[in-house]
Amino acid sequence: MSQPQQLDDLLEGGSDLNIVCHNNPDPDCLASALALGRIAAPAGIDEQQILYSGEISHQQNRAFVNLLDIDLQSFDSATVQNRQPDSLLALVDHSIPGENNTVPPDTAVDIVIDHHPAEDIDARFVDHREELGAAATILTEYVRTLDIDLDTDLATALLFAIRSDTLDFLRGATSEE
Repeated sequence: MSQPQQLDDLLEGGSDLNIVCHNNPDPDCLASALALGRIAAPAGIDEQQILYSGEISHQQNRAFVNLLDIDLQSFDSATVQNRQPDSLLALVDHSIPGENNTVPPDTAVDIVIDHHPAEDIDARFVDHREELGAAATILTEYVRTLDIDLDTDLATALLFAIRSDTLDFLRGATSEE
């Protein structure tokens, strides 16, 4: 079974989805979170939230959030620690609780989608591809494979994220980007 299908199967068993961004999220993290939420909706997860800590301080990142109307919630550790068994927790563009995020280190994670170097990733579903230039590249593949509606906002978010993380395709870009 393909990784996109494995993710879809996991999402179908969930009641809600908490997508945690790394501290001070950048476009790659934000677009990846947005895409994962879009993937979760047809799997039956209507209740989802994108959580973040720190600041969205760069002007381009604030404009990105505002123009694409990305609904962000401040991270609260109780949200991820006191959840029901069918409440899913995802990390995008980072992979370890407590590393570049405020998730308590002992928190169980269901989904990790990342491209940054990391070891000992522990989650029910992991897609970790260090050879790629952006996590948004992985989510773009999933959107296409699972036939998710790629509207203008989502396409813009994913393209901008990939261009941003690869420095306009000059750093770490692969043929997938």
